[in-house]
Amino acid sequence: MKTKVLLCLLDKHKEINAQLKNAGIVESFLESRMILKHVLSISDIEFIKCDTVQVSNEQIHIINQMVARRSSLEPLAYILNSKSFWKNDFYVDNRVLIPRRDTEILIESFLDVYREPNISIKVADIGCGSGCIILSLLQEYSVMYGIAVDVSFQALEVSRINCKKLYLENRLLLLQSDVVSAFQANSLDAIVSNPPYIAQNDEQLESAVYNYEPHIALFAGDNGLHFYKAILISAQHLLKEGGTIFLEVGYNQIQLVKEISIKQGFSVKKIVKDIQNIERILVLEKKN
Repeated sequence: MKTKVLLCLLDKHKEINAQLKNAGIVESFLESRMILKHVLSISDIEFIKCDTVQVSNEQIHIINQMVARRSSLEPLAYILNSKSFWKNDFYVDNRVLIPRRDTEILIESFLDVYREPNISIKVADIGCGSGCIILSLLQEYSVMYGIAVDVSFQALEVSRINCKKLYLENRLLLLQSDVVSAFQANSLDAIVSNPPYIAQNDEQLESAVYNYEPHIALFAGDNGLHFYKAILISAQHLLKEGGTIFLEVGYNQIQLVKEISIKQGFSVKKIVKDIQNIERILVLEKKN
């Protein structure tokens, strides 16, 4: 039988907050609370109402381990194995890129183009990572069929976890492949992608991102443009006439990717800015 001890939540919260704050964590107050809630499996209401809770020595050990990991600047999403994106909490670990708020704009852009929720289309997510993009879209469209493609088998394992979690196995095919060889000609209605787009010599990348997130999901050759070129060259062959591409684009890359797109025979349908007013999503259409 495991020994239980009484833990004062307020005192432990203050202790963790101080540790994270000293480590330079900006949102230390919120994150310390998230760690406690996660390990103790308590809700926001329980956290506020309960002065003390019974915990095991094992739980205390896990809390202290998590705080130590976060103090070394490991992303909280990897520590909790969870990241909120669109309408769900997705499982994540260091095999995949952590979903960002900016990428939700890609979902919004897709919904703005395809406004009929019962539309029957086939959509491919190139470089799917955690699967957060394609799985979020499948939940919005009841008869959509998705294909999640990644060159990393490890990333696909994470996508599979999230696919099962959301009960979408019957509408999502997971493929380990490059862009070119995964599909038949004229087989797709739309492509979505948040590809690696950071130039390999980029000196502005945060150290926490560089040190913890998978480089295969971050960096691209040709000054960050390699995968845009590969996707757009392949898409001309894979998309049906009038098919659409939704690309997340890196800072200061929009004009270059736009030029590549036009060269490959696509018309620019729209450009969508993110919450920082940066041109982030490029929506393209295959010309008839």
